[in-house]
Amino acid sequence: MRLFPRSSAVPVRPLAMAALALLLPAHVLAQPANDAWANREAIASLPFSDTEAAIGSATVEASDPIVVCRLGPASQGGNTVWYTYTTGASTQYVNISTAGSDYDTMISVYTGSPGSFELVAGGCNDDGAPSAPRSRINGLRLSPGTTYSIEGARFSPSAAAASWQLVVTTAPLYTVTKTADTADGVCDADCSLREAVGASNASPGAVLLGAQTYTLTIPGAGEDLDATGDLDVRSGMGVYGAGPDLTKIDAGALDRVFHGASTEPWTLVISDLAIEGGSVTGSGGGIHSASPNRFVDLRRVAVRSNDATGDGAGIDLVGPVTVIEVTLSGNSAGGNGGGASFGGGADATVEVKSSTISGNQANSLSSGGGGGIHSTARLRLENSTVSGNGAWHSGGGVLVGGAGSFEIRNSTIFNNSAENNADGLGTGGGLRIESSSSANVLTNSVLALNVHAGFPLVPNDCTQSGGTVTTSYNHVTFPGACTFAGAGDVTGGSAGLYALLQDNGGPTLTHAIVAGSPLIDSGNPAGCTDYLGRVLLWDQRGAPFARTTDGNSPPAVCDKGAFEYLSTPAELTLFTAE
Repeated sequence: MRLFPRSSAVPVRPLAMAALALLLPAHVLAQPANDAWANREAIASLPFSDTEAAIGSATVEASDPIVVCRLGPASQGGNTVWYTYTTGASTQYVNISTAGSDYDTMISVYTGSPGSFELVAGGCNDDGAPSAPRSRINGLRLSPGTTYSIEGARFSPSAAAASWQLVVTTAPLYTVTKTADTADGVCDADCSLREAVGASNASPGAVLLGAQTYTLTIPGAGEDLDATGDLDVRSGMGVYGAGPDLTKIDAGALDRVFHGASTEPWTLVISDLAIEGGSVTGSGGGIHSASPNRFVDLRRVAVRSNDATGDGAGIDLVGPVTVIEVTLSGNSAGGNGGGASFGGGADATVEVKSSTISGNQANSLSSGGGGGIHSTARLRLENSTVSGNGAWHSGGGVLVGGAGSFEIRNSTIFNNSAENNADGLGTGGGLRIESSSSANVLTNSVLALNVHAGFPLVPNDCTQSGGTVTTSYNHVTFPGACTFAGAGDVTGGSAGLYALLQDNGGPTLTHAIVAGSPLIDSGNPAGCTDYLGRVLLWDQRGAPFARTTDGNSPPAVCDKGAFEYLSTPAELTLFTAE
């Protein structure tokens, strides 16, 4: 039952609504009309405001999605309400806030429908509003002619009386008009990237960059107000370029590139650009954020040629992270995680999908490593390639340790090396497992030609010193100290991959499969799936490279690894296969 009319102009005070709710009998406080996704409320125009007084009566459907930016056990939100919004003929940028609510909220924005929801880039926030623990997403980009679903949720289910308020408005836009690095404190017709970030810190929205190279030139590392050195992000925002080969942000070895400089638990989305040339005494040469309450979402980004004396030369992030169609390459860390260092423990979900991590180096000496990825978070690596990375100590490709865990699905970990300084202390050329978790999963994946460096080189795809791993349908050429005895696991023998990491279609580089490879049609006959059990439609390259389309013999079965064999382009025959 709706107690008050909704209005896009005059929001009802939520505290007054909650107080009134306490005085009403239970039969009056029926669940909100938009409690179920099927009954989601339509947002006809912006600005929009809605208040729901009976949140304690709202329920959760089995099909409600897991909230990836939630800092805590992976779970759905509680007491959910739903909205729908369809864009017009042009791209839109919006701000979404629950600041007027009187309880701990979360908001997420999706395309698709129950069972096939896909999170919009940057479309999730737990506690980003100034009146935390409320939620706020700033500068969210919405594509033309697209229908979106907005979910409002409680951090945990509760029947306690509470009032919800959602406000959706058009976001301020800050268009960068020049490549010069200036800082006059104003973003107008003459606006640098630094000035645009500063303006969005003050009044959050979206920063828009053209097809240019933007080089940071104002010296002064260690300053946190966006005046000198790196770009200091102090509020949630969206930063959008024209593509990673067209829009480049180069720190010129002056400092790191992006720094999460405030304590606010914001959401930051960076999309369609390259981050390069960062150099820092400390961690995170490309991007650094040390607060676990933030959510960072990277889409179609290249993070390359950055260095740090500490951890995470490419990206060093603590807390929930999403990385999709991203390239991490040529980054070098003095500590752990040459390409990426992910922290936050068992409560932080890190999703890496359809990405390539290659040619990175971790130079930690006495412990740690992770040339490509070092993670102590809840890592989900899916449809991705980890290739040609190195570690002076352990985990040339991937190292998972501490309270972290991993699910590696349909990924290729190839030609990585550990123990690169040959001191006899490191191990695990491809994958090093130091996690104490019993929730580790490795399935439908390939570990091949990874080595333990030294004299001579020792083939070594995996070593383990903690935790347990459930394995199935993997191909591992040199299993080392790890056990692969699950259904469909194969050890020994060539994987049948082309050695060259190259453009085989799609936004990232991949290793193609050789004709006749044992990887073809050897994945799980029930389907290659994501962590939710949904069948993967595409391989790492995305559409139109479908899974299970070649089918050597019916029924079609997916291939192991990140690449689905269709046909071998003629030019690939010039290169030697693994």
